[in-house]
Amino acid sequence: MLTMLTQGISQKLTGYLLAFMLVLLVVGCGGGGDGRASLQGEADKSVDIVARTGPILGVRVGETAYLSDNNSFTTSSEPLNFRWSFAYRPDGSNAVLQNANSANPSFVADIRGNYRAQLVVSAGSLTSQRATQLVVVTVPPERVTGPFNHQGLSSNCVNCHDDGINGISPKAGNHVATTNACETCHTPLGFDITPFVDHQEVFGNCSVCHDGVLAVGKSEFHAPTNAECDDCHNTTSFLALAADGSFDHTGISRSCSGCHNGTVSRGKTPTPPHPATSSECGYCHTTVSFLDAYPDHTGPDVVGPGITCDSCHGVSATGQPTGHPVTVVDCDTCHSVVSFSMGGNFNHSVIDATVQSCESCHNETNSINAPAKSAAIPAHPITSSDCANCHNTDSFSPAFGIDHTDPAVLAVRCDSCHNGIDAAGLPTSTALYAHMPITTEDCGDCHTPGTFTTGTYDHAGVINGCNACHDNRISVGKLLDHIPTTPDTQDCADCHNTTDFTAAIFDHTGINTGNCALCHDNNISTGKPASHLPTTQNCFECHNYTDPSFSTASIFFHNGITDNCETCHNGNPDFVAVGAIGKKFNHIPALGACVVCHSASATNPGNFAPSATFVSAVHNSITSGCEGCHTSQF
Repeated sequence: MLTMLTQGISQKLTGYLLAFMLVLLVVGCGGGGDGRASLQGEADKSVDIVARTGPILGVRVGETAYLSDNNSFTTSSEPLNFRWSFAYRPDGSNAVLQNANSANPSFVADIRGNYRAQLVVSAGSLTSQRATQLVVVTVPPERVTGPFNHQGLSSNCVNCHDDGINGISPKAGNHVATTNACETCHTPLGFDITPFVDHQEVFGNCSVCHDGVLAVGKSEFHAPTNAECDDCHNTTSFLALAADGSFDHTGISRSCSGCHNGTVSRGKTPTPPHPATSSECGYCHTTVSFLDAYPDHTGPDVVGPGITCDSCHGVSATGQPTGHPVTVVDCDTCHSVVSFSMGGNFNHSVIDATVQSCESCHNETNSINAPAKSAAIPAHPITSSDCANCHNTDSFSPAFGIDHTDPAVLAVRCDSCHNGIDAAGLPTSTALYAHMPITTEDCGDCHTPGTFTTGTYDHAGVINGCNACHDNRISVGKLLDHIPTTPDTQDCADCHNTTDFTAAIFDHTGINTGNCALCHDNNISTGKPASHLPTTQNCFECHNYTDPSFSTASIFFHNGITDNCETCHNGNPDFVAVGAIGKKFNHIPALGACVVCHSASATNPGNFAPSATFVSAVHNSITSGCEGCHTSQF
């Protein structure tokens, strides 16, 4: 599958392997794995130390696997020490080695799969290479150690798979360049399955395997490069980590998330939760100190629609300090991402007082130097209203638009503020305006919130002296079409009352009746209606002015009326209603004027009987046709 490395590398490996084989103690097919190391001493004397492990074990899940040393040795005079550890366990296994510093440790197999236990022996300052013992754990009805039942055979595979000496399935010609320690990658459960690779046994270019097919290759986040993997990575941790586990990021300019993705290296922490962001780590973190990040807040994932400061500040970043107002708006309403300090100056126009009340900042407990009412104005009126109900953000003083419906405002006298100092008091009198004189009255006795200029005065108890206020300066006085009066002698109350000012009843006693129409002209007061009898006489000739209803006199005096009776007595319903009766239905046919036959008697005004002259004067001219009138009908 894979090509071999260069001939130079192969020749060097062959030389190393031949030297190794010269000192190898072949145990045959029943032997174990071994690891040898040597140290050049004085006078070119070599001191050897070799680790050997027991044969391949096969156990069932739940059984105990007993590991064994297989005659590990040293030519040193120092005693031999043992150190066992797991090189590989199947995923999910929690197996623990018992007596790991003895020649014969053990463990309980808890998961099906291949276990690799490695042994390192030491003597003084000498330490051997690693030797591996394979333990194959199966479940019935599987074979105990796989298809070829390798149980009891040497854990050092090359003892049999020796590349031609014994001819038992040696490495293929295109095998990855590696030592002969087959057991570090392969298992009797499946020779083609390599769940674990000991990269210390592999030589050559990493990309021969890590091509994305045989083994994982570069991720989609990897920086574009033609360099070999081992230019940056190693076979121990795949990153060149320092002894304390740190990594030198000097010179790394690629995106952080290529490694810090939670797979290659640690990604964003879930606890405490990392802020939701798609920005690169470098926007906030540096390679010198990953903690105490200070983000570049001008980044695209920090400033933009739908991104709020409090998604980080107060969760995973510094929140509001003690004494900061409790806010319902986001931090960027007040603070800038360039300079978080406001420098003692704040543009209040960015705040909507209906969303963030003024008093949430301007109170006695804040730590941002926002003065409270008591600190700003020691004589501030008592009120529970928010500042914005009176002040605006352009000019905080003087205040405007106080909410006078606030119970705290209604509970005190108006003139406690409206005294001409804290707030406007009584207006200054002018030639056209003056305030009514007050003694103990408060503004609220007449004025109500929202209608300060149209106060309503309670006239209860006021019986006279109206003219003192109703002078068209303090309050409305007589209208232009008011009836003529003498202001110095006649008060408003003479005609009007304090309940209904317009429906006045005028006392006509003592009034000159010589010219009623002077007032009763349908302008100053009620005049003749459209249905009034045609007349040029003065009103009192017919009406009784002492009667509040101004009823028509019961008997109309016709004195002086000698003709044109039909002007009133014409049968008009409106005139009939006031007593001007026209000819009756059985009146004799006549075309002459009423006065030809009728006359008004000075002594009996209601007697309109035919005059005495009717018989002598009228009949003298009639010589025939008497039956035209003299019938039972007339």
